[in-house]
Formats: sequence, structure tokens, C-alpha cells
Amino acid sequence: MEVKKFDVMSVIKISAATYAIVGLIVGLFTALFFGGIASMFGNAGGIFGLVFALLSIILAPIIYGIMGAIIGAISAVLYNLLASKIGGIKFE
Repeated sequence: MEVKKFDVMSVIKISAATYAIVGLIVGLFTALFFGGIASMFGNAGGIFGLVFALLSIILAPIIYGIMGAIIGAISAVLYNLLASKIGGIKFE
């Protein structure tokens, strides 16, 4: 069996969802790391840490999801072009 073509929209959806999950994990670790550092600077640092933590938890999955969709689209289009010229991936 040979994969001759990928549906670009389906690759975009899967890539965006996968990257958004990774972005959420990265956002959580970033929030913990910078929240801990900011808390060492007293009240002003604590407020900065809270705001940065919330922003990283919210924005990281969105940014990662968008980048995942773009990368997935480019990958699917390139695969479709190359597979039509040299053949697709074969598996048994």
C-alpha cells in the first residue's frame, strides 16, 4: 500500500490540534518557571509573574496551534507534490 496524497485540510486540523496541546504544556512550564522567578522580587514581581503566567498559558497554545497549522499545510502540499513525481510512502 502506498500513501499517494494527503488531504491538506485534515493535516492542518491534526497539526494545529497537536501543536496546540504542546503549546499548552510549554505554556504551563513557562508559567511555573517565570512565576517562580518573579515571586523572588516581592509584590511587584508577583503581579508580573501572575500576568505573564496567565498570558503564557493562554497565548502559547494559540501561537503553537497557528504555527502547527502552517507547518502542516506546507508539509502536506510538499508531500503531495513530491509523491506525485517520485512516489509516495510505501508500507505493509
